[in-house]
Amino acid sequence: MNMPVSLKQYVHRVGRTARAGRVGRSISLVGESERKILKEIVASNKGDVIEAYKKRIEGFEESIKRIEEEEKAERALRLANEELQRSELKLEGKDELRDRRLAEFQIRAAKRARKGKKIRAVVEHDERPSSGKKKRKAKSSFTAELTAVGKKDVKRFRHG
Repeated sequence: MNMPVSLKQYVHRVGRTARAGRVGRSISLVGESERKILKEIVASNKGDVIEAYKKRIEGFEESIKRIEEEEKAERALRLANEELQRSELKLEGKDELRDRRLAEFQIRAAKRARKGKKIRAVVEHDERPSSGKKKRKAKSSFTAELTAVGKKDVKRFRHG
């Protein structure tokens, strides 16, 4: 929810709980663009409430830092354990990645063997191994004449 534009609107919004016959506190989170209204609110309020919440927030900072340090330590411990397990497996000769790749290769080879060769309708007797070079299809003479830009070709094209 956004902060109201004026102090009057802010007091009206905060006072809804009190008008309902109950007691409550209002905590507003303010961004950089709303600092002006914050200064007005602070000037109109009592300082003891603000100080109390300021101390309360400062008290959380220590516990937050402690929790962050614990999480870093746990992460480092977990990474060290994973590295230890990987190195133990390598020492035992159980490299997971190599085993997985080998198994995948064997599965592919077995599938290819089961599938078999394609059945051809016509038996071709002339099965010469290809030399690797493929012959290009010759351009038509019409295309060759139009695309030739040499001096002799241009003269030949002009004079027939």
